[in-house]
Amino acid sequence: MLNFNLSILNATSIDNFKASFDNILNYIAVDFGVDFSVELQDMLLDKKALDLITTIYKKFGRMVILIDNYDKPIINSIKTKELLYNSCQVLKTFYNTIDFCNK
Repeated sequence: MLNFNLSILNATSIDNFKASFDNILNYIAVDFGVDFSVELQDMLLDKKALDLITTIYKKFGRMVILIDNYDKPIINSIKTKELLYNSCQVLKTFYNTIDFCNK
């Protein structure tokens, strides 16, 4: 099972939000033995998520993707409209990536 626990996303700024999201992807990569090269470290989150999911799928076959506490980052970023909007855009891209992988 591929578990994305979004409760730990830092929503104090969009940069912190993206960095903590990147940390989640890196943690999952390590957990599944996926080696992200230096080139992948700087890639966009949606591309990195797509590469991570497809690499794990190729390595292990079918999988379940659990998105735990999916609403927590939205609730945490309600402090400002700009942060809320930007956080939602990051999450929307991530969810679209997962939807793309499901096809």
